[in-house]
Amino acid sequence: MEIVMAVTTVVLIFVLVIPSARELINKVRANNVEMEIAEMQREIEDFTVLHRRYPDSLAEVYGRFPTDPWGNEYQYLKINGGPPFAIGKARKNRSLVPVNSDYDLFSQGADKDSVPALTGASSRDDIIRANNGQYIGLASELVR
Repeated sequence: MEIVMAVTTVVLIFVLVIPSARELINKVRANNVEMEIAEMQREIEDFTVLHRRYPDSLAEVYGRFPTDPWGNEYQYLKINGGPPFAIGKARKNRSLVPVNSDYDLFSQGADKDSVPALTGASSRDDIIRANNGQYIGLASELVR
């Protein structure tokens, strides 16, 4: 009986602690992504000043595609001076208006999935750059 009680206690601790720990880890990762996006924004702006245009891809700035803490490549879309289809693929707010006019930069978040509309279920955990860099944070916070 004592062994059953001990095992039950250990299982309960794991059931309660693991989801909380996972949530805490994702919050720390999201905070790191926000800082990384802010730094990437500065580097993109430096590139833009030097070359008088936005980069075509992040590889043009970094020589590779940088990844977020979940192993996803950061997503970048050149809107200003970009291809004609860029506006259609741009991140959009609740009114389906693009949230940037220069470029989109974001992480797909822990679910590794995203759609252009920030109100989409798969975009809620995305960490995005919006309002031409005035906002960096969770998509779900921006579309409240």
